[in-house]
Amino acid sequence: MTKTFIPTKKTIGELYYKPNFIYTIPKYQRPYSWRKENLEELWKVIERGESIFLGTVIYNIDEFETKQEKEIIDGQQRYVTITILAAALRNFLLEFHKNSQTADSLSRANDVNENLIGQRQVLTNEFKNYLKVGSTAQSYFENNIQLYNSSSFLANSEEEIGLTDPKTEEEKLIKIAYLYFKERIKEKVVNSDYESVFKMIYKNLNQLFVISIEIDDYEMAFEIFESVNGQGVDLSVSDLIKNQIFKNIDKNLLLKAEETWIDIIENLESSGIEISPKEFLRYYWASKHNYIPDSKLYNAIKNELKSEKEKWHFLLEDLHEESQILNKILTYTKGQWQNELGLQNGMKVHYCIRALKAIRGKTWIVLVVALFRNQEKLKTYKLNFIKHLEKIQEFTFYYSGIMGLPGNWYWIQIHTTARKINQYDDKSKLNELFLNLFKTFGEKLNPSKHDFYEGISGIKYSNKNRSLIRYTLSEIESKLQGKESSGWNEDKVNIEHYVPQEPKEWNLNKKEIKPYIHSLGNLLLIPERLNGRLQNKPSSEKINIIKKVEPDMMLLKILVENIENRKWDFDSLKNNNFLALTQRQEYMSEIAYEIWVVDLKRKLGY
Repeated sequence: MTKTFIPTKKTIGELYYKPNFIYTIPKYQRPYSWRKENLEELWKVIERGESIFLGTVIYNIDEFETKQEKEIIDGQQRYVTITILAAALRNFLLEFHKNSQTADSLSRANDVNENLIGQRQVLTNEFKNYLKVGSTAQSYFENNIQLYNSSSFLANSEEEIGLTDPKTEEEKLIKIAYLYFKERIKEKVVNSDYESVFKMIYKNLNQLFVISIEIDDYEMAFEIFESVNGQGVDLSVSDLIKNQIFKNIDKNLLLKAEETWIDIIENLESSGIEISPKEFLRYYWASKHNYIPDSKLYNAIKNELKSEKEKWHFLLEDLHEESQILNKILTYTKGQWQNELGLQNGMKVHYCIRALKAIRGKTWIVLVVALFRNQEKLKTYKLNFIKHLEKIQEFTFYYSGIMGLPGNWYWIQIHTTARKINQYDDKSKLNELFLNLFKTFGEKLNPSKHDFYEGISGIKYSNKNRSLIRYTLSEIESKLQGKESSGWNEDKVNIEHYVPQEPKEWNLNKKEIKPYIHSLGNLLLIPERLNGRLQNKPSSEKINIIKKVEPDMMLLKILVENIENRKWDFDSLKNNNFLALTQRQEYMSEIAYEIWVVDLKRKLGY
């Protein structure tokens, strides 16, 4: 092999019309990601019919002689989209034939399929697709885009060829692209003149051109990929790092590396929290080395690892382990935690993670992953990582959930502590690290009551905030009962508005009550046996129902007591006097201040 390359100008037709080999997309490549604006741009280019440069495509051909395959290193998004467009045109022509019995349209459908999608082999009678995608959407792409069974469709009663329901984001984008092109083709066909549209797409596609680069050495292919894309905005730092990993991994380990990278992405996507590969990489590097902004992260990692293959292989394996820990933290059920940690500890961890997930912001993940990753080390030194987790969770709720304080300060504490947990292997150092962290946290617990009350009043009910409201009410309930929080069970407690969201039966103006309706002062945590019984009933009826049920929940008992002794006069609401709701909000704020300022200071040892 010469290990050289020559850029060549090629039209789309020269590259993709009836190739006598297979194009393959490696598994490690990015999933299909074209969105409506990308599709619109390509369609407009095709409509104009001009000779336009589409960009560069890079192929690795180091195994072409043995496999008759060209591996697409760069340009796969474009080729997948052209195949989807071809499928939309083919299926439209087939449907047109079925509805009009026009023989030529069936012939054209067959031409599109044979020229752009695949053809049946004469000797084996097997169908060979010209493109083999390597992503997790391979099965969906083959069965919905590339599969062509004209005889079956013509024999059934359906008027259109439908695609199956997509399960992943990538599959959704494939279906969206197909439907987009199908709709554009339908709009173009005037007076049943499908032939003009067929010729337009064929002719104009063939006028588009790219610069094709074929490289016979896979390491050089990665280098060219990086040099072509490194200055662009379409690639994130994670794409470039992935490229470096595969460039620096032994070729015989490449398939395993592809599977590992896919597993990392799947761990992130199934975690229940939106974490992009770029964010994950930034979090990881901050917890192991130092925080680097996105714009400088790629160069920092590349300069640190250089061209040492072992280091790049270790990075891949370490990222994989980190993603597994992250996924476990975010997806484990209460039962799974209890099986692993015991009934009490499992409940505590489950409760902490649920509370953290309810808070907007994700940077806490860095420190919590470090705790779990070093769980055995902390146990060996008899450092109670669960108690540390509880303190981190409560402070995070105070800092971000209630007060909404600047994220930069919090992020510095989080990633610095996480890095030292990963690095330290000495009990005294680790112990001092946590003491200093909690002392630093404690120093921030100095709000005025006015500011704290303003912060807690900002926690409002919404569908997105249900978990946060449950956590807040549950903590207040536990405080009033004088016991340690034991979490909440969504099957046994529910959130109820005391003044109903539709307050007609209370003779209240919805617009005037709106500022109060979703505040803590109007929210109840009710037991399962009260579900569906309070509804929009007047205040007096609700109180009687609550008294009959005799719930052991202090927030309900205090509500009944203060309404009956007229301290909270909800009857005055009909006169647009909302003092009762304000008084209950202030009461809830007082209890919250005791929990997340006074008690938390004591827990943090400050």
